[in-house]
Amino acid sequence: MSDVPKDTEPQTDLSPPKPASEGVKNISAVQGVSDAPPLAPADNSLPAPSPPTEDTKPKAREVPRQPDTLPDGTPVMKIGDVDKFRELNHPQGQAVPGFKGTCGECSTECVLRQFGVDTTEADVVNLASANGWCITDSTPEYNGGTSPDDRAKILTAKGIPSSVEQGKNLDDLAKYVEDGRGVILATNAGHLWNDPDALGDDPSKPNHAVTLIGVARGAKTGEPVGVYINDSGNYDGGAGSGKFIDAKTMTKAWVQAGGECTVTDVSYLISKDEG
Repeated sequence: MSDVPKDTEPQTDLSPPKPASEGVKNISAVQGVSDAPPLAPADNSLPAPSPPTEDTKPKAREVPRQPDTLPDGTPVMKIGDVDKFRELNHPQGQAVPGFKGTCGECSTECVLRQFGVDTTEADVVNLASANGWCITDSTPEYNGGTSPDDRAKILTAKGIPSSVEQGKNLDDLAKYVEDGRGVILATNAGHLWNDPDALGDDPSKPNHAVTLIGVARGAKTGEPVGVYINDSGNYDGGAGSGKFIDAKTMTKAWVQAGGECTVTDVSYLISKDEG
């Protein structure tokens, strides 16, 4: 926590060659050559541009998919760079003194790093506070709080255009993951953590941001049965990194809390450096 609700073409030169300069006009005699033929007109036309080749076109890779088994023994297909992106998570609120409600900044940092942007929580907090994109005049627990729109502005300012989307179910999230889009979910921490003390003033409103890094589809049905997230507010020694959240819990914590999410308009799967 803390999450702030949204409210708040070329021509050829055919002219004859110009006379040689005075310093070189007797060059034929010097070289023992007489009656040298005139020089052909120079062709100054430009070559047509070469079409893009496969080596220069941006290449897209597939999002990772691998069989997995949930803690309850359910076989699933895990989709997303979960094992890679879980390493991007860290506890929030330890980068800038007086700013502990930085779940949004940590989630934004995580998405930026998915796209290869070299940044830190402190960088993001400083950018947000300088532009009025986070709370700065409250207690440390609330300072740093952001809305989904704030997070879209931060990502866009950092070179990753993003917007706020309204999701209706886990299928929406699965499609974002499969497209390689960066996603930050606006959730209610109380439902997410099964902690009544973290429900906030209104259990139907979001108060915590987490990063979506994967989805689990049922091995037989193909339906989403849960998601994998990075949670900077419930880090718990790394247990909150790549943490699996079942569909029932995520529906309550995200869908029923408004279903808002900040989504990148571009995919990290497209890169000139990756095949």
